[in-house]
Amino acid sequence: MRRRQNNPILTGEAGVGKTAVVEGLALRIAAGDVPPPLQGVALHVLDMGLLQAGASVKGEFENRLKNVIDEVKKSAHPIVLFIDEAHTMIGAGGQAGQNDAANLLKPALARGELRTVAATTWSEYKKYFEKDAALARRFQVVKVEEPSEALAAAMVRGMAPLMEKHFNVRIFDEAITEAVRLSARYISGRQLPDKCISVLDTACAKVALGQATFGTDAFRGTGAAFGVRPEPSHVAIVLVQPGSATVAMLFSRHSDRLLLRLTGRRIDSLAAALGQERR
Repeated sequence: MRRRQNNPILTGEAGVGKTAVVEGLALRIAAGDVPPPLQGVALHVLDMGLLQAGASVKGEFENRLKNVIDEVKKSAHPIVLFIDEAHTMIGAGGQAGQNDAANLLKPALARGELRTVAATTWSEYKKYFEKDAALARRFQVVKVEEPSEALAAAMVRGMAPLMEKHFNVRIFDEAITEAVRLSARYISGRQLPDKCISVLDTACAKVALGQATFGTDAFRGTGAAFGVRPEPSHVAIVLVQPGSATVAMLFSRHSDRLLLRLTGRRIDSLAAALGQERR
């Protein structure tokens, strides 16, 4: 909505939900739940990989990108382009700074003929965009921080119906809470909500597979609406399966009592796997 620098670029660590923010914007535009200047806007994805695919002849990539820009300009309704992994613009279709995608887009961005929303990690932004001051000036940085555990849980609750439908299970709130808490505590190197969703996804898959293998009755939870219910213990077992780095961390940093509380199993039932992991 700004007159100048109206091309936001979302920066943040992988997995914090940059693409999901743009998808949420698309849903709000479709529902008409946006300010008047954004109503009627069409949000399209500009995929640099697809533009480059098969462009073996010199100048073919440039022509494709120019055609896209021309179509956006001629459109009867306003169009906003979403460029995911925006750092790939630099060097796409040519050498960096010489007829690459970034250089071709600069004039249209400067004149306001093209509106975009971009996304990249903070490290890639510093590596590529900050070296090109002219390109960086066309964009307004919007930092997307890792959400708190409470906010991550709210995000996962929004996704729960899709996971329930896919796995034919019922995801209760305590399973979501445990997935967030345990993944935040024991999984390093990844960000919320991505790592929490991954843990819950695996827990649901294990429960659904158990239903298919042993029958619904063996895995039926109290009050389950779809046949099976992922318990918090299923989430914990996912976090301490043999061969994972998490097992070693649990074993070395925490007491046997904590492992017993998390898994609900006797510690000796996991001793072999844990001992193997320590070696």
